[in-house]
Amino acid sequence: MASAALKAMTSFAWSIAELHRIELYVEPRNRASCRVAETAGYEREGLLRSHQEIGGIRRDMLLYAAIRRTA
Repeated sequence: MASAALKAMTSFAWSIAELHRIELYVEPRNRASCRVAETAGYEREGLLRSHQEIGGIRRDMLLYAAIRRTA
């Protein structure tokens, strides 16, 4: 269900002509969200150390991105 929702959101996002890149930030230990991103066609680009504060604690985040395909 989450993969279908992300695919639908991505499809809608590509209807915006000025949009060329979509980024997702996922906690490294959240394997389910990593699988959802990959199933929806996003590619892992790297680890962002101490990227975001969650619950008062700095957390690493994995960066996933989708790039608009051009002809």
